[in-house]
Amino acid sequence: MTIWAVLNQKGGVGKTTAAINLADAWAQQGLSVLVVDVDKQAAATCSLVARELTTKDLTLADVLRVDDALPEGAPLGEMQADPHWCVPWSDEEKVYGDGPCAIALVPATLDLEDVWASSAPGLVFRLRRAFTRAAVNAYDRVILDGPPDLGPGAVSAVVAADHVIIPTRPERMSMQGVARTVEMVGLIRRDMAPNVALTAIIPIAVDARVSEHKARVAELQDAYGKLVTASIPHRLRSDEASGVGGPARSLPGPAGQVLGDAYAALAAELDGRCA
Repeated sequence: MTIWAVLNQKGGVGKTTAAINLADAWAQQGLSVLVVDVDKQAAATCSLVARELTTKDLTLADVLRVDDALPEGAPLGEMQADPHWCVPWSDEEKVYGDGPCAIALVPATLDLEDVWASSAPGLVFRLRRAFTRAAVNAYDRVILDGPPDLGPGAVSAVVAADHVIIPTRPERMSMQGVARTVEMVGLIRRDMAPNVALTAIIPIAVDARVSEHKARVAELQDAYGKLVTASIPHRLRSDEASGVGGPARSLPGPAGQVLGDAYAALAAELDGRCA
C-alpha cells in the first residue's frame, strides 16, 4: 500500500483531475484505490459520487474530529464511487458496467473548513493517526486530493503520505505554486516527516504546438530535472469528463483514448519511481 498526496498551492491546475484519473488508471489494473478528499471544496467528492451527501454519511471532518477515539481497524466511512468509475474485471475489454468498483472515497464537505481552522493541538498529525488506526492497508493505493493552499490540510496530507506529486499547468502562476509547494515539502521533510518523498511534478494539459507550453515545460525540466514526468496532453474535450463526473477515458472518440493512455502511462511511471 502506498499513499500519494496530490498538491499544488495554486488552484485550477488540474490537481483533482490528476488525482481521480490516476485512481481510475490504477483501478483498471485491478488495484483497489481509496481517494481521500482533503479539500473543503470537495471537487473529488463531487466527481466520484454524484448524489448529495446526508448527515448519515461519514466524512473526513468526522474522522478528524474523533482523532484518538477512532478504534483500531475502524472504517473511515468509505463509500463506493459511482458505477461509471467501475470496471467489471471479468470483461477483458474493460467496458463500463455495474460490476464491483475498485475506487472508494472518503468524502469531504464544507465542514472540513471548521476542522482546519480549529488550530487544535497536533491537528496536522490527525490524518496520519487515522490511517494508522483504520484499515487502509486493505487498499493498494491511497490518494489524498489536497486543497489549493499550503495550510493545515496540505500539511496534513504531506505528513500522512509516502509520496507527494505536484500537478501543474504550463502557466506562470501554476509554476509559482509548484515552487512554493516544493519548498513546503522540503520543510516538512526536515522538521516533521523525513520519510515522505517528493516523487513527481506532472505537467497537465500541455499542447506541444503552443510555444508558451513548450517553454514552460522546458523551464520545469531545467529547475526540477528528473522529477518532471511525461506530460498529460491537452484535448479540447477534456472538460467534458469532469462535467459528467467521469474518467477522462470515458470521453468519446480519440480524446478519451489519448487521455486514458496518458494517465495509464503516468500511473505506471509513478509506480516505477517508487519501486
